Amino acid sequence: MKRYLLYGIVIFLTYSCAPVMSTAEVKKISENSNGLLKLKVVGYGKTKLKAIEEGKMQAFKMLLFYGIPSSSLSKGIAGNESELKEKHKDYFKKLLEQKGAYSFITNFKETSDYSKKEDKIECVIEINVKSLKADLEQNNVIRRFGL
Repeated sequence: MKRYLLYGIVIFLTYSCAPVMSTAEVKKISENSNGLLKLKVVGYGKTKLKAIEEGKMQAFKMLLFYGIPSSSLSKGIAGNESELKEKHKDYFKKLLEQKGAYSFITNFKETSDYSKKEDKIECVIEINVKSLKADLEQNNVIRRFGL
């Protein structure tokens, strides 16, 4: 009996301490010369609001650190995620955790209803990349081109 209790505790601790995986699908729809990038985002979360927030944040993380495939920003704007988050903790806390990134969203539209079965929602988000880059430069996260 004690063995089963011990197994149960180990399994419970393993799953309760596991990090919450965040995932979203981000795909370029269009971009223009004014610095606006329109993306299709599929966000996942236990509620509609959490799915939308996760999708928005993943769009910014992809844009900043990993790049958006088939766009002029195929490499991340900022670079190495862990290195930059360590070096500029306050900036990224404000930008990502406190949703400061939302100020760079120029347009947002839900393109599907929230699916409770799959815990997901599809949205279109338009980001002012030009302003985002200027903010990154102003806060010394990235250097201006040519310097």
